[in-house]
Amino acid sequence: MKYDFKTSFTRSIKKLPAKNKEEIKQLAFRIIDLISTGKHPSK
Repeated sequence: MKYDFKTSFTRSIKKLPAKNKEEIKQLAFRIIDLISTGKHPSK
């Protein structure tokens, strides 16, 4: 399944450095993947 970021999300990270923007987007996709599996995160 493909996910897109809302325009408001993109605007909220617009002024950050490119490296930070990419890291935030990667983390968001990891969170989505984790939630979609239904598993609890390991401690």
